[in-house]
Amino acid sequence: TYDVKILKANGSTVVSKTTSATSYTLHGENPLLPEDGPYTWQITAVGADRSRSVTYQNTFNVSGTLPTSGQPPLTPLTPSPTTPGIMAAPSLTWAPMAGAHHYSVNIGNAVDTNQVWFGHSTSDLFGEPVPYPAMTDTSPRLLLPGDYDWQVTAYNASNVPIGTGPEGRFTVQPIRSTTGHALAQGGQQLDSNYGGAKDPCTPITGNCTAPSTPVLKWVQDPRASYYMVYVASDPSFTNLLEPSNAIPATTNSMYAPALDNRASTYPDSQAGQSYYWHIRPCRTAFNCGPDPVSQTDVAQATFKKRSPQARGLTRTSPAGNEITFSWTDYWQTNQEQPWAQTDEVPNQSAKRYRIEVDDDASFAGTLVDTRLVDQPTYTAI
Repeated sequence: TYDVKILKANGSTVVSKTTSATSYTLHGENPLLPEDGPYTWQITAVGADRSRSVTYQNTFNVSGTLPTSGQPPLTPLTPSPTTPGIMAAPSLTWAPMAGAHHYSVNIGNAVDTNQVWFGHSTSDLFGEPVPYPAMTDTSPRLLLPGDYDWQVTAYNASNVPIGTGPEGRFTVQPIRSTTGHALAQGGQQLDSNYGGAKDPCTPITGNCTAPSTPVLKWVQDPRASYYMVYVASDPSFTNLLEPSNAIPATTNSMYAPALDNRASTYPDSQAGQSYYWHIRPCRTAFNCGPDPVSQTDVAQATFKKRSPQARGLTRTSPAGNEITFSWTDYWQTNQEQPWAQTDEVPNQSAKRYRIEVDDDASFAGTLVDTRLVDQPTYTAI
């Protein structure tokens, strides 16, 4: 959402309003008076996590003269039924009516007969007075895709209706799918401001094999407030790495799993298996892009994960009463093997190691010894 504030030249506040749209026209019955200008308007973006942007401001004056259109009074001007690319509540304009003190706008789902208009709630401007022949609704209702009808009524200073215009229609488009999918071991290769050589995995480069859990990246959509991140071991997203009722979400355009995820690191891919991922943008909690679960052809990118093998395996002589097995610490093993795709160093380390000892090279049957240890050495007695 956006917090909008308008102030008079003397610093007093005319209006302070929260809106889900990307434009705002003054609401209420009273227009701005030219003699109270120049006016200052301020805008602050508010994220889904309630974080706030820097506040921007500018100044403007009003002439007190309404524009003319040559159209009959109260005729819808913009948008038209064919206006493309509407992604949020549009700025509605209509031909002014002589003698009108203020207007109200009714909006509803598009129907050809028996129109039922939306009721008014605290966050919207449906049916509320506006002083100018223009209105942009402030609620999230018109973020929902669909066809909408709208109609303007003019009132005199006594709030008596003096005219009602014809209906107009506009279409709000569905939220767009994300684009620009890429992955790397860290964020640097995915940062558009990074000036060094970059070669992250993308759908164009093909199905990459990452040596550790990657960072996922996509192009940010200014109309999305957050993104749901789906990662699965099948292309129809039925075998999700996270529960379907706890899909990870982020307000950023990069993602890596955290410790509170069920899969805080992704298991290595099995033979012939890939990971599939899909980023689902959301405007609000109940207004998101299509759900990829149990759908076909919805994977936006794929990758495999193959961790480096343990290295530096040694042992002491078995001639005595005990034998010590040692190997290179797994963090160091990762540091010694940069990823050929991006030349990044894998970011994995080991919490524990499982060592198995057997007298059969295939490790079939009962093992001679097996232990789970928390250091790169084990002594068998």
